[in-house]
Amino acid sequence: MQKRAFTLLEALVYLALAAIFLGGILSCAYSLIVSASAEQAKILLQEEGQFLIGKFDWAFLGAKNFTVSDGGQTLTVNTYDSAWPVIFTSQIGRARLAADGNIPADLNAEAVIVDSLLFRDVPATSGRPEGLDISYVLETLDSRGRLARQDFSFTEYLQQY
Repeated sequence: MQKRAFTLLEALVYLALAAIFLGGILSCAYSLIVSASAEQAKILLQEEGQFLIGKFDWAFLGAKNFTVSDGGQTLTVNTYDSAWPVIFTSQIGRARLAADGNIPADLNAEAVIVDSLLFRDVPATSGRPEGLDISYVLETLDSRGRLARQDFSFTEYLQQY
C-alpha cells in the first residue's frame, strides 16, 4: 500500500488559500469596527442634540418673554412661574444653563463640543407669536480619532396665554 502525502506545491497552494481567506475575514472585521465607531459617534451626537432641544423646550414652557444678547450667544428666558430667569450661554465649546438663580452648569457631555450656538429673535407676524431660531453644531471624535459633526436648527415660539 502506497502512502499519499501532500507535495510541497499542494501545501503552498493550501497555505495561500488560507491566507486569502483569513485576509478577507480580517478585512470584514476591520470594516465592521470602523463603521461601528462612526455610528457610535453619530448616535452620541443625536442624543446630545435631542437633549439640548429638550432643555430649550423646557425653558419655553410657560415663558412670558425672552432676550437675546451678546451677539446671539446668550439667551435669557423669563417664565411666569419663577422670579429667576433661565439663562443659556455658550462658552468655549460648552452649552451652559443657569436656572433658579443657580450657577451655570454644563449641558453637554465632556466628549461633545458645542460649536456655533446661536440664538436669533424671530419677530411676531400676523397669526404667529414671537419666536426664536436656535442653531448649533455638535462635534465629537469617534474611537479612531476622526471628527464627527452634526448640525441642529429649529424654532421655538412663545405660547399665547
